[in-house]
Amino acid sequence: IGADMDGDMERLKESHSCEHYAGNAGYLLFVTEGGVFPFVKYEEQLAKINDYCLYLLIFLKEKVDTFEPFDIDEHDWAGPVSWEHSQFLSWSFLYEEINKYTLLLLLLAFFESVLSEIANWFSDITGNSQWKKVRNPKVSDYIRQIGMCCRADLQDSLADELAYYDSIRKIRNQFVHHTWEQMTDQHEKFTLADVINMISRVIAGIEQSALAVDLI
Repeated sequence: IGADMDGDMERLKESHSCEHYAGNAGYLLFVTEGGVFPFVKYEEQLAKINDYCLYLLIFLKEKVDTFEPFDIDEHDWAGPVSWEHSQFLSWSFLYEEINKYTLLLLLLAFFESVLSEIANWFSDITGNSQWKKVRNPKVSDYIRQIGMCCRADLQDSLADELAYYDSIRKIRNQFVHHTWEQMTDQHEKFTLADVINMISRVIAGIEQSALAVDLI
């Protein structure tokens, strides 16, 4: 993957790239500190999702590049739209907007699934039976419960990450519940690298807190 494509690829780097190993990829990709399952699983799964997002972006970008951009200075907008121009618009829309929103859905689904699993796991370890009575928990509920089990104020230590989650959660919900036409420019308000960075920092913060009190 060429370095000149980074600007078009949501700042993503392959999970096994030297940038990640050197710590200068520009975003964090979770690496387990304690080597305890399921944190090992989370590391492997997030790396695969990272690469899936990158490869899909590359494929769509290459597809867009097969069609010549439509030059508004040289073409008559009142005339018939060429097949090439129609294809260019369709694939550009998929690449720049729809695909990015669907990858956001994938990343947040993974994130929320991880928090659910950890909250249930830690609650079982600490014997907190009240947690299972919580109906339709939100991310804030997961974080609060996990923090209680770790005897840590995760809502405070992860405040920046959770604030970022709230902002992209709203974009995710708009995409799910409204028409695509109402999503104008929302894709410009986040990058997939920043989403992965948020997920990684939250998982890392939880693992560190659990290790600190010998919960795992």
